[in-house]
Amino acid sequence: MQDLIFAAQSRRSIERWRDEYMGRKDRAVSLIRLEYTQQDDEVAGKALDFSGPTVERRWAAGHAAAMRVIDKQEQGALEIGAVGLSLV
Repeated sequence: MQDLIFAAQSRRSIERWRDEYMGRKDRAVSLIRLEYTQQDDEVAGKALDFSGPTVERRWAAGHAAAMRVIDKQEQGALEIGAVGLSLV
């Protein structure tokens, strides 16, 4: 249930960004989605779990996901920086 709630929040936020920046000719905005896939060990109340080990695992997962995006960008595999809104 929590995953569905958070996914709906993300979709609403992306829609607001899209409404604001899609079709603009004066600004380049890129939204890059990072997937959080390392959830196998998490419990049902994960939205309330801010224990040290859990936060460290989430930071490490976020760092790894960000590094994968940076690697793709350095290889020229991401289309970012175009005027308007890019969703990657």
